[in-house]
Amino acid sequence: MAQPTFDQLKVTWEATAESVRTFNADAKTQRIADFEANGGCGSCRGRGWVITWDTLDCMQGSYHEHASCPEKACTHETRLASGLLPHNNKYDRLHRDSTWEMTRDDRDRWNKLQDECELAHRAMEEERSRWEVAKGKLVEVIKQGGGKKEWRTPLGTVGLVARVFCNDYGTVKAVLVTQDGDKFFTAVKLLKVTDPEPDTTPWDKAEAAKLKEEGVPVFMTVKRLGAKAALVVVLGQQQELWLPLSQVPDLRNAVVGKATTAYVPVWLAKDKGFEIPGSKRV
Repeated sequence: MAQPTFDQLKVTWEATAESVRTFNADAKTQRIADFEANGGCGSCRGRGWVITWDTLDCMQGSYHEHASCPEKACTHETRLASGLLPHNNKYDRLHRDSTWEMTRDDRDRWNKLQDECELAHRAMEEERSRWEVAKGKLVEVIKQGGGKKEWRTPLGTVGLVARVFCNDYGTVKAVLVTQDGDKFFTAVKLLKVTDPEPDTTPWDKAEAAKLKEEGVPVFMTVKRLGAKAALVVVLGQQQELWLPLSQVPDLRNAVVGKATTAYVPVWLAKDKGFEIPGSKRV
């Protein structure tokens, strides 16, 4: 079954949101009609009191003064028959039994519609996020950037996003890597995601080949293997070190407790103090 597109999910969300609005309007209209049909008082709105004075010193209405409804026809019995007018103001919450609420049946129906609306909105936002430029997604340059021509990323360039960052000028950029290994630093606003879940095998193979060509082979024993890093002990050392799997992919398939050779980037080997062939010890 094909996954719904963003536009389809948006239509679904708008339909559910409209259902909520329509239900609210219909429920209130029906309750107003019931209020009027049962002889509800228009002066006190079925509350039994009216405002006689207030001040702007308190916008919440806490200093107001009120009195009993002056309408002679408005009695406790008539108010019980009519109920409250389905419209609350800032004073109603300050008086007991003066805040109108939906009936239980209306509330249950509203909750069901609201849940459907929230689910539809969440699905729409998840799909929107799925097509936003992020690490690991395949993108294409669809707009020509500014600046010097030799610095611009050629229009139509397709590549895998290695990372997204914000430069010192506040521009959000992506590191774009093509299948040929070329790297471009392109503004995110110039890119369009063509595949949010691409097959990265060509890039993985190219990265592995580059790491074996330029990296440092290190013989080590894996002590622990986590989701993002491995705890290892290098041959000839006793100190345990954590190595990120994103930088040392050879360790992803390593067996805990067994020795293995993994290629480590030069900068990481220097940072961890590994011996680098051909380098001089200080």
